[in-house]
Amino acid sequence: MHVFYQDLTRKVPIEHVHDASFTPILISCAKCSLYNRRVKRVLDLALSLACIMLSLPIALFVAIAIKLESRGPLFFW
Repeated sequence: MHVFYQDLTRKVPIEHVHDASFTPILISCAKCSLYNRRVKRVLDLALSLACIMLSLPIALFVAIAIKLESRGPLFFW
């Protein structure tokens, strides 16, 4: 019966999940040194800034395309 349920709903009932088959990966930085936390913070900020800078030309292109296609404003409030 449970195979039919899984095929029909694409879900697995929670009672069919055993502790051995599901091991969560928990990453805690509570024991990390101050240096490691600062390096991680700098890398997070640098990668986020790089992604934003890479997406800005695409966003500008999309904004221009929207403005050329419709006469209304770009942002609706």
